[in-house]
Amino acid sequence: MLHLIESPTAMVSKIVMIFVIGMSITRTFKMLTIFDSLSPIIRMLFSVIWDLKIFLMFYVILVGLTSLYLGVLGTNNKETNKVFAKAFPGGLEDGEGPPGADYHYVGIFWGNLLSTFRLSTGDGDAISASVYLDQADNLMFWACWIIITFLTCIIFLNFIIAEAGASYENVKASLDQFIIK
Repeated sequence: MLHLIESPTAMVSKIVMIFVIGMSITRTFKMLTIFDSLSPIIRMLFSVIWDLKIFLMFYVILVGLTSLYLGVLGTNNKETNKVFAKAFPGGLEDGEGPPGADYHYVGIFWGNLLSTFRLSTGDGDAISASVYLDQADNLMFWACWIIITFLTCIIFLNFIIAEAGASYENVKASLDQFIIK
């Protein structure tokens, strides 16, 4: 009905369709539990997601707070970083553009948040902005990069992997108990 009233390209139509697609994915997975071979996998998937909710909340908080390091250092910020402003005097150039150009339209705060999330998954894209920092800021950048990588990638993602493994073992034990009875 929204497509007829508004337009398929209207924002409200897009939001409703994204919600419907998300709900249909969840419903499809729940319907797949009728097959004996898929039921353990689906149960494990929902169980792991439910068990990880607290860890994922802490992960989001950790990424959000460590992204503030990049904001303090002024990476990709023309207003605070004079070397960066001199190297890229215009706006976005053709081609790749300056470091952080991926996040030009979302702003510096959200760009730093997304860069930190990428760092936490092992993507080192934020490193390219360190070239445009002065020597003292560059040393602080690398210290912050080590902290961000160590906290988010090495320690925290390993905790999530361990918790997912423990959740899988719980689901497997309950399924084995169900099969024995």
